[in-house]
Amino acid sequence: MPTNFLCRMVLLVALPLSVLASGLLPSHGLAADKGNSCDLNSQNKLLIGVWESSQTSMGGIGVIMEFREDGRWVDPMAAIVDSPGKETPPFVGVQKMPGTTGDGFAFMNILPDGKIQYREPFPKPWGCYEVVGNKLRLCPAGCPPEEINYKVTKTALELTSDKGKMTLHRVEPAWYHALDEKEVAAALNSFIAKQAEQKP
Repeated sequence: MPTNFLCRMVLLVALPLSVLASGLLPSHGLAADKGNSCDLNSQNKLLIGVWESSQTSMGGIGVIMEFREDGRWVDPMAAIVDSPGKETPPFVGVQKMPGTTGDGFAFMNILPDGKIQYREPFPKPWGCYEVVGNKLRLCPAGCPPEEINYKVTKTALELTSDKGKMTLHRVEPAWYHALDEKEVAAALNSFIAKQAEQKP
């Protein structure tokens, strides 16, 4: 399990699903935008993999992006928290565990020097992506597509739009992944059930 430091940090930064549901989790029956389709033959292979934002909030909230070979893509908010190592750990490796919100999963990587990396991608439906000329076309589930300028190398991904600029770095090797479709659906169903129980 995470150290007390990590537990405190993640509890501070983890957004409750009641907040995430308003923008990141779709309601049942939400139809996909008609323009939300992607040409699976129009991709930059350098994009495939897991990326995480180089900068996070003071509390450790950032963004991860995962691009799959099958053209699927997702960009959930995530808790990205690292703790420096102080002593030789009793266990080295990656553990998958329930997330701090009670819905979804978190990943903890303990390195030989004792450093702990904690990642908790919040549930978000998968969309698709394609490359159109020199732009990256992102098609979020249930939302209109968006084309943004991008620059990708083996280690860095730079995204620029009218909303600003974001730089991500590749997670290599990819020791964690965004929640898959079944895990997102289970988290959403759990959230809906909890909301129903709270109603008078």
